[in-house]
Amino acid sequence: LISAHREKFGSNADGDVFLGLQLTHSGRWSRPNLFDRPEPLAAVHNPVLDRRVPAGVPVLSDEDLDRLVEDFVAAARLAASAGYQFIDVKACHGYLGHELLGARARQGRYGGPALENRMRFMRNVIDAVRAALPGLLIAVRVSVFDLVPYRKREDGIGEPDPDAAAVNHGFGLTHGDQASIEDGV
Repeated sequence: LISAHREKFGSNADGDVFLGLQLTHSGRWSRPNLFDRPEPLAAVHNPVLDRRVPAGVPVLSDEDLDRLVEDFVAAARLAASAGYQFIDVKACHGYLGHELLGARARQGRYGGPALENRMRFMRNVIDAVRAALPGLLIAVRVSVFDLVPYRKREDGIGEPDPDAAAVNHGFGLTHGDQASIEDGV
């Protein structure tokens, strides 16, 4: 990329190149082996989304999440050694970091009603990367709210899943009111 940039804009053009690499864990949307074979690892059970995977959806333990923090640090080290100037830790689109932000129904250190607990994983990742790589800049891509899952009607038009009202999680929403922003966010 740097070589192509220099070729196009000149050898002194490096000052305007700012390269980052996005780090994520796909969580319940993981497909690590085959694109058409879901292998979800969720932050919390979701009765609407879980039923899309007939084999069931395993939920990561607090200890699993603790180990993943170190995986993010290892990935950040690789990014820095490859010349990236920043990493973007993904907390959007229902991936693991985002799902944890709305994991009100999750027990343990990484869930429950307290926003502080639901932010713990992202804070731990950021703090651990900062400690290991103080010169590497960190950005976070976050979806600021969730909506209830949709399903297709027979005519192909989407509609809110009627079972979604029973789901007590989602980031940026207060339970029972899909239109209001969560306190403190």
